[in-house]
Amino acid sequence: MSLLAVIGAFIGGIVSAVAPVIGPALSTAATFIATKLPAILQVAATCVSAISTIVTSVSEMLKIAPPGEQPAELGAKTMQENVRPKREGELTQEYLDYLRAVPLDKEKFDKMSEEEKLGCEVVGDAMLADSIREATNVELPGEFLMALPKINMETQAVYNMIKSFEKSGISSMGQFTDYLAGDISNEETATKVGDAVKDAISTTSPEMSSSDIQREIIAMRQAYKAED
Repeated sequence: MSLLAVIGAFIGGIVSAVAPVIGPALSTAATFIATKLPAILQVAATCVSAISTIVTSVSEMLKIAPPGEQPAELGAKTMQENVRPKREGELTQEYLDYLRAVPLDKEKFDKMSEEEKLGCEVVGDAMLADSIREATNVELPGEFLMALPKINMETQAVYNMIKSFEKSGISSMGQFTDYLAGDISNEETATKVGDAVKDAISTTSPEMSSSDIQREIIAMRQAYKAED
C-alpha cells in the first residue's frame, strides 16, 4: 500500500468512525477529501489548513459561524461520548450550533496524533462547507474544496465566486472545477458558468479589464490542470 493510500485510509477510518454521527452525506464529502490528500503528512496538513481557512472565513462572512471557528475541534466533538448524532431532517447549521455549545474534551483532543487531528479537521470542514450550501443554495463539493489550495484562491475571491454562482442560479461549485478543466460540453451551460466566473473576478478586482480577467482564468486553468 502506498504512503498516499495509508494516509488516506487512516483519515478515512476516522471519517468512517463518525459516519453514524454526522450522517452519510457529510461523511461522503469528508471521505472524498481524505482520499485526495497529498502523500506527505505536512503537505496534507497544509492543504487541509487552506481549506479550513476558506470555509471558516466564508462562513463568518455569511454570518453563520463565530469568529475563530476551529474545524478540528468541531470534528473532535463528534467523537465524544456525550455528543448526540445529527438528527434526520436537522440542518447541518443547526447541528453545528449544537456542537458549538458542547464543551471540548481538551485532554482527549490534546492526546490525539497529528493524523487524528487532521481527520477531525476534515470532518469539521465538510460540515462547514455544507452549512454554506444551506445558506447560499450552492454546493461546495470535495472537488472544489481540494482545488482551492491548488489554484491559490483567496477567501474574498471564493466568497464572491459563491455569491456569483448563487446569483446566476448555478447550484454547485463543481461547475467551477468543470469549467477550469474544460469538461462542460453544453455550450449554454459553459457560457453561463463562464459569465459567473468573470463577474466574480470583476467583483473581486474591479480594476481588471476584460483581457486581464481572461488571463486570470487562463492562469487558474493552468494551475488546476498542473500535476501535483
